[in-house]
Amino acid sequence: MLNYFITNLQWIFSGIGVAILGGIVSFVVWLYRSKAQNITTNFIKPSINTNDPTTRINPIIINPIIHSTDTDEDTLLKEIRIMNLVKNLELIDNERFFLSAPIGIYGFIDPSNLQRLSSLRIYYQNSFGDKFELHKTQNDTGYLIGFVAPDTASKLSPNNIKTGLCVTIYNHKWHSAPIIAAIQINRMDCGHSRRIPLDTADYYNNKIAALDLVIK
Repeated sequence: MLNYFITNLQWIFSGIGVAILGGIVSFVVWLYRSKAQNITTNFIKPSINTNDPTTRINPIIINPIIHSTDTDEDTLLKEIRIMNLVKNLELIDNERFFLSAPIGIYGFIDPSNLQRLSSLRIYYQNSFGDKFELHKTQNDTGYLIGFVAPDTASKLSPNNIKTGLCVTIYNHKWHSAPIIAAIQINRMDCGHSRRIPLDTADYYNNKIAALDLVIK
């Protein structure tokens, strides 16, 4: 083997030999870079398909479609959680400050504390039905989930939204507010929250929470 190498050493270092060796080296380098690029591309692929309208997050209202009155509240909430790619806050994280809570979760908050995000706590369940649902999406953005009237939903649409718009959002669905909406919390100034009686409501003390806010 050594004799063969010595005999052909002159040919290896000839012009043709160098060209062939150069081609082999170039091919190996190209193959390595190609594999590395594929690994990087697969690694940074986003979890949300931005070309799929069902998973695209709108900064103001996620689901502007007017649902029929036959669609119950639980179904609408499940749909919007899927769209936002969030899961229920775990018990171990109950009462954590919202700013330090993990991303990709939903929980429940007291709307009166929305003006003070640094002290806003999020709970893993809505025991008495008096809280609002809040999502913390994969991009670390907070969305208040609630129900609005049809005319409010049209004003919240991307083409109609205006700074200074006054909005009332409710924590439960009822006949005057059948549309589920998600409003980005850093786009709103909160006024006051209140409980209003509903004769036909099957909620805690037959009341529903309403939050008045202004779009920034």
